[in-house]
Amino acid sequence: MQIFQEFFQLSLDILEWRFLALFVTILLLGLFLPKNWIQPFRSVRFNVGLFFVIAVASAVGTLLDIYHSWWFWCLLALMAFNVIVCKLRFHPLKKRKVPDVSLSHLFLKVSQREETFSHKKISEVLPLIRSVLKEINYRYEETEVHDEQKEKNHVFAASRFSFQRWGDFVLHVSIVGILAGNLLGALVGFDESLPIRENAKAQMVNRDYEIELKDFDIQYYEGSQNPSLYASDIIVRNKGQVVAQKKITVNNPLDIEGVRFYQAFWGMADEFRSAQLWIGGNELEIRPGESTTISGTPYVIRANSFLPTFDLDEQSRPLTRDHEGHNPALLIEFLEKGEVLGKVWILRDRPDLAFRMVGDQAIRTQVPPFRLREIDPVLFSGLQIGYDPGAPLFWIFSLMLLVGLCLHFYFHQRQLRVVVTSKKNGTRILIGGWNSRAPQEFQAEFDRFNNRLSQECGCDV
Repeated sequence: MQIFQEFFQLSLDILEWRFLALFVTILLLGLFLPKNWIQPFRSVRFNVGLFFVIAVASAVGTLLDIYHSWWFWCLLALMAFNVIVCKLRFHPLKKRKVPDVSLSHLFLKVSQREETFSHKKISEVLPLIRSVLKEINYRYEETEVHDEQKEKNHVFAASRFSFQRWGDFVLHVSIVGILAGNLLGALVGFDESLPIRENAKAQMVNRDYEIELKDFDIQYYEGSQNPSLYASDIIVRNKGQVVAQKKITVNNPLDIEGVRFYQAFWGMADEFRSAQLWIGGNELEIRPGESTTISGTPYVIRANSFLPTFDLDEQSRPLTRDHEGHNPALLIEFLEKGEVLGKVWILRDRPDLAFRMVGDQAIRTQVPPFRLREIDPVLFSGLQIGYDPGAPLFWIFSLMLLVGLCLHFYFHQRQLRVVVTSKKNGTRILIGGWNSRAPQEFQAEFDRFNNRLSQECGCDV
């Protein structure tokens, strides 16, 4: 018991690699175990129960993170084992020849059956049957079967749309492939967000890449503060060497050896480059940390703090609600002879509001005789960086899944069995037919074949 506890208390990375080994082991067992050992896994009850449990677990996974739990991995491994047991070991590669058994066994699974008699010799009837089968686009094989009376019968095993039987096989191979792609992505892939300020650098966590944001460009819809375009001009370095440089947008990412850099989001940092104040009909430009004298007065103003979206918490302390710049605010310090007289928050989009700092609280106060006209904030770009080596497998096998669905549902496999027996006064022809679905459609096709054969051979019904 202690061994199992230590096993399941390992770190996630080691746990995943152990379950990768378990996954591969189960696949190999599914391929090479004796057939009588795996027969219980092929039952309908087991398959329905397993898929129901996985469906419920996946639904729970939308609320809780269970996809990396050991028991969910066991379910996926069991599902892959079940798919291999049910389908991959019984692939349709081998040609299905007509066995040397009784006629009753030959017609055991047929859904349509007719018997006719021709007064022509068997040597004349056989070429006519071949001709009619080719005419209706059926592929056929011929063999001889002896019935219970040791009488020799010439048998045609004909089929149309026989490739439809590959539908189930392709579907199940696709499921295993999609699982393998997701497993590979979960084990080796990664996904991380990286915010970078303009003219700054940031180091990736999952790679040795250093990202420099050389420039960030944002454009707005006319008359609106909603961005129409934002783009990042980035430089990617690996151990000091430039690997790539590109201006990326939302729909134009950068790809480096499978690692993809997306333009995901943007925002304003809690810093600014400059601000324009409107004072008594004059504009006054201030910069962070610089003291600026108000003309005609002994007062000096200074600004160091900036909030992109000004708001107050429950204790009336100023904070930024987000970094999208919906309500930019600047904290102005008033000084006289080097002594701070007061600090006031002024808002660019709400010139009718002002908040004076008392301790760490912002108290609404009388609006000062100036307003914040414009501000140039320091922007940052948010990159979404992802690496998923299993994605090609996922898309390839997803396309295979669509092919399998088309084969399975849009093509109907049809089979005909024609048994020809030489008699004293002519030839007996026994016809049997089977199809995978659409019985009415096949009934009409079976009747046409029977009528056409009767015309060619001069048969009596």
